[in-house]
Amino acid sequence: MILVADSGSTKTDWRLIGKDGMAITVRTIGLNPFHKKFEEIKNLIREDLLPQLKGSKVNQIHFYGAGCASENSCLEVSEALRASFPNAAIEVSSDLLGAARALCSRQEGIACILGTGSNSCYFDGEKIVHSIPPLGYILGDEGSGTYLGKKLLTSYLRNEMPEELAGKLCSEPGMSKMIILEKIYKENTPARYLAGFALFIHENRNDPYMHRLVYNSFSAFVEKIIKKYERFNQMKIHFVGGIAYSFSDILREVVAESGLYIGNILKNPIESLTGFHLHS
Repeated sequence: MILVADSGSTKTDWRLIGKDGMAITVRTIGLNPFHKKFEEIKNLIREDLLPQLKGSKVNQIHFYGAGCASENSCLEVSEALRASFPNAAIEVSSDLLGAARALCSRQEGIACILGTGSNSCYFDGEKIVHSIPPLGYILGDEGSGTYLGKKLLTSYLRNEMPEELAGKLCSEPGMSKMIILEKIYKENTPARYLAGFALFIHENRNDPYMHRLVYNSFSAFVEKIIKKYERFNQMKIHFVGGIAYSFSDILREVVAESGLYIGNILKNPIESLTGFHLHS
């Protein structure tokens, strides 16, 4: 059986594929080697994943994960998997390669992730050839949930937001200036906190001000990221992630008005990755 994983910092989706093509999906917490040590990853696989697989014989594992960008981090996850699956062929790769394979399959294209953070690459149909550095939520991450949250809070705290929208946001818990700044500058997960405001933005997406905020965020991603790739206007631009999926109509609008070719927009890559490896 083939086991495919799409792992972020908070959750991992696992898809177990049988010879008949039938698949089941299970979920564990995220296994990001940037945040978790080797022993912790190994124990989580043994204690959280294995019981859900119920003794299924796995002979191939394809793991795509956040934090798996270096050879050392990939090796660490690979060895943690091997402890529970000693006879399986194991491939550990970045979540960006997973996104590229899910979005482009074996075709050339630009693959983009727009979720809590953002990322992108030029994929030649086999491998990632080039990637523009996203630079994280402080210096970059245009088009992401953290970018949207940052723009929203800046306009709110500087009294630039329309009164009606500001009143709605003010009624949410913990919206004093002091609490907001403490969440961003003193707590451990500021990116996740900022991205959490994407829900409020989505709930009010029909407001012209909010539409413009999302539009400008995606426009910044196009200008600062997509247009830095060679031949960006000669191939399809694909997207995966909760932000891309939730605001897909605005994303399509931005890409079309930029004169580019829109491709697939997926909420998550696991289903397409299932098809990719089933037909490999």
